[in-house]
Amino acid sequence: MNEEYRNKRFNNKGLTIYEVMIIVFAIFFAVYWLTRPYAQISYEQPPLTMCQSNMKCFGLAIQMYADENSGSYPLPEKWYDLVSPYFGNEADELNHCPAVKEYKYHYAMNPNCKPNSPPDTVLLFETQNTGWDLSGGPELLTTENHKEKVCNVLFNDGSVVTVKKEEIPNLKWE
Repeated sequence: MNEEYRNKRFNNKGLTIYEVMIIVFAIFFAVYWLTRPYAQISYEQPPLTMCQSNMKCFGLAIQMYADENSGSYPLPEKWYDLVSPYFGNEADELNHCPAVKEYKYHYAMNPNCKPNSPPDTVLLFETQNTGWDLSGGPELLTTENHKEKVCNVLFNDGSVVTVKKEEIPNLKWE
């Protein structure tokens, strides 16, 4: 009877459900192993995006400071010292542009920006490796942190924009 069943089975031009399942599993397994190196998901953000996020956090801290201090921004020459308590132990990490290998401070405040300044006025911007509480104008702004092409700028309305080098002269500082 076994031989008769085997002959019938091989003469029948269809596949059994088990054979189909084995073939599908084998194909799935092969595709998985062939594409596995390319399917690795990276959760690390690019440095430019992390830098934008850092600036956004400082913008929120400056706004919180203003809310608690009669609507006034922190003194430009002490801005970092005055807003860093809002971050606890994370403040020094946030004041560092991740695109730069050296761990120093990379953001400065525009002393001409006030809470009632136009929304497109520069409030915070990228600088080179400096000390904290730096304030100033376009002379301190740099694109060196991001391969001489762009820099991040926080505007008075709280938005953070990546500005191309050729667009820097168009920024509003007062």
